[in-house]
Amino acid sequence: MTQDDNPQAPAFNDPRNITVGNARVIWARACGRHPEGYVLPGGTRTTNRFTAQHAAHLMHRMMLVGRY
Repeated sequence: MTQDDNPQAPAFNDPRNITVGNARVIWARACGRHPEGYVLPGGTRTTNRFTAQHAAHLMHRMMLVGRY
């Protein structure tokens, strides 16, 4: 299945998504009891772009060197 075949693919194409290297923090719409916002590791959501950008940088660094 390609990303285009995936019914959730629009979440990966949102212009608000943040990509740093191979790390990606996506913007998700509200769903059930979860508000809209950037989805951080662990499932926490935030509307603060700076916080999401910081998380993406840390994720990228962890992928490169295995630690932050």
